[in-house]
Parts: sequence; C-alpha cells; structure tokens
Amino acid sequence: MSLPLKDVIYVVSPPIQDFDLHSRAKIYIKPAQKFARIFHPLVLPPISSIPAATQQDPCLPIRDLPLELFEEILSHLDVPAIKVLSLASSTLHTACFPHLFRSLSLNGDLRPAPKFLSVFQRHKPIPCLRRIELKWLKEDVSRALLPWCTKAHTAKINGSLIGNTAILPSLTTLEDLELANLSFSSVADFFALLSNLPSTLKQLKVRLNTFRDSQSTWTGSRRVELSRLETDSAPDLVPFLRADCPVSLPSLRAASLRHPKNHDLGEFIQKTSLLLDLSIETEHRPVTLPLWRLKSLSIIDRTNVLGILADFFTTPSDSDDVSSPLESLNLTFSCNNWLMPQQIFRHFAVALSQQPRFHHLKTLHLTMMRPFSTVNISKMFDGWVRRFELDLEAAGRSPRINITSEIVAALGHCLGYGFRSEMI
Repeated sequence: MSLPLKDVIYVVSPPIQDFDLHSRAKIYIKPAQKFARIFHPLVLPPISSIPAATQQDPCLPIRDLPLELFEEILSHLDVPAIKVLSLASSTLHTACFPHLFRSLSLNGDLRPAPKFLSVFQRHKPIPCLRRIELKWLKEDVSRALLPWCTKAHTAKINGSLIGNTAILPSLTTLEDLELANLSFSSVADFFALLSNLPSTLKQLKVRLNTFRDSQSTWTGSRRVELSRLETDSAPDLVPFLRADCPVSLPSLRAASLRHPKNHDLGEFIQKTSLLLDLSIETEHRPVTLPLWRLKSLSIIDRTNVLGILADFFTTPSDSDDVSSPLESLNLTFSCNNWLMPQQIFRHFAVALSQQPRFHHLKTLHLTMMRPFSTVNISKMFDGWVRRFELDLEAAGRSPRINITSEIVAALGHCLGYGFRSEMI
C-alpha cells in the first residue's frame, strides 16, 4: 500500500526520483547515489506518526542520528553529493558545512584572503580543514584561520608573511609541512619555529628560504624527530647541518636533496646513521654513498659529463666486500653526449655482476632525459637497454632484477616529480 505524497519526507531540494512508496518511505537520491545506497536501509516514519511539535523540522530523524554514524555516511560521499545534501535544510547545511571544506588554498595573487575568510566568519569555527596552503599572501591570516585548521595534517606556506607560520605549533595532527620562499629575520627564529612544531610531524620540505641574519645561534633544547627531509638547494641544507639545529638528523629514514655541495652531502651522510632512502640531484662528482645501509637510492645527474655515474659504479669503497641491503635503484641522466649512455650501461653491467654492494638489488629504473636536439633516439635508447639486459643475463643477474626504462623531457626542476613522461 502506498503512502500519499504528503507523508513522504523530502531530504534534498532537487527533485527526488525513483521512490519506492510502501507503508514507510525509503529514500533514494539520484544526484547523490552513494548517499542513497547508504540510506537505503534507513526507514523513516510517515509525518502523520511524528508528534506535532516536531513536524516543523522534517530532518529531525537524520539530525538525531549518532554523530559517528552521520560522519561515517558523509565520509562515503564526494563533495558534489554533500553539496546537494546540504541544500535540504539549515540542519543539514550546518552538519555538512565542515565536510565541504577539507582543503583550503589561499593565493594572494588571485584573490585577497580577507574576502574569502569573511565567508568562514559567518559560521561557528569548526576544525574541519585537513590540508591548507597559503601562497604569496600579503596579509597575516593566522588568527582568523587557526580555529578552522587545528586538525590539519598537511600544510604549505609559500612566499607569505612570516606571521602566518604562527598557526603551525597549534596543528596538533600535522604530519607533512612545506616552508618555501619565506624570509626569516634570523636562523635562530627559523630554529625556534622548527622546535615548536608538533611531535606528529613526519615530513618537512624547505625551499629557497632566506635569513637576514645567518650567524645567530639558537639556544633552545627541544629536538624534533622527522622521518623525511627534503631540501631544494644547497643553501637549504646548510642550516640542518649546524650543531644548534633542533631537527635530529639521526632520526631521518629518508631524504631528498637537490644540488647539495659535496662536503655538505658527505657531512649529512655521516650524521644520518639510520637513513634508508636517499634521493639526490647532483651537479658534481658524487661522494661515496652509504650503500652498506641504504635500501633505496635515486640519483639524478644533469652534468652531461662523462664518468659521473660511471665513477659511482666503479669507485671502490670501504664496504665493497660487504653485501649491501640496497634493493631499489633509480638512475636519471641527461643525453647531450651520445657516448654517455653506452658507457653508463657498460660500467653498470660490470658493477652489478661483480660488486657485492649490488647483490640484493631487486628493481632498477633507468631514466634518460631527452636531448635538446630533434633527433629521435627512442630506438637507440631501446637498443642500449636491450644490450644492457643481455650483458646482465650473461653475468647471471637477470631476471632476478626487474628493469624498467623510459625517456622523459628535461625540465628545470626534476627531483622526484619534475619529469614529464613520454612514450618511447
């Protein structure tokens, strides 16, 4: 037996389709199909059975759901579906509002931040933001933004007023932080900020920050233990090598360093005794790397100088007679010198077959940056890789090593994420 339409509870403002009208109304929402599937078992009583005092709020049954259940339902919806649901009533709008703003990116070059934040000021502050990015802001928005982002796990502050970093110590679940193009009055101020970061922080990336006073000394005692550190230039790495730096290098398990100076790289390696994963982009001959403890190593060579990577394969080290735990190796090199790839492959085939430091290698990824010339070298590259694989087979190392290769377009910034893959 069907109910009259007056007994059907409407929960969204757009037209509702596909109603199954039985003795009780079951909800199907076409614009938010995921929501419909979740609410399918939820059977709402007809309005006639609801006390008159509560008939003014048709969303009362949903509002009375346990908070955990409602949060679980919303976690299965995408933003467009939540927007549709939020239009149903003021009750649902209030409940859905935090889920519509999980990520916030304010770009001072596109729109003044105060105009956007005025929208938030109309609502009671809720710590709903999980990702925040402040880019080139000319205003200090830390006070207005803080109540909304205390549970953020990812934060990026790029080229903004230094006052905006005041929110960072209060982000109690912060895990991933990037500080870029910031101007600190002194290195000591930078260290003071680092020392006050939440203990939940796991990854820190610093890029092109400057210090008006680089000689100041930090006198604090709190140490910050990270899992991963990324630096974008040689000057970015230098502060972390200082004795008064609050970041504990021995705690690092992974690092990504772009253009480190040789003596800085050597000092960094000596201080990171637990390092397992290292990525470096080099413009110089690399120092001896700690292959006796690394499990993953990525090297980007942009020098166009014959012998840079060849030296890495053939230069003896103190631990050459010790089997290395190295399992994954990624090599990226340029190819404006036509002899270089062939020489790299030749030396590496010998090293893989003879040196104990490569005996546990499981995966090898070879990436060649496409030369600036218009010559199509895809077939040549395929030939070099195939010859390399045959040399390994002859030495008894293949197929124990999973070898992949690709040609990419050379870009200006290529450590880990700056390549554009092309078909070969």
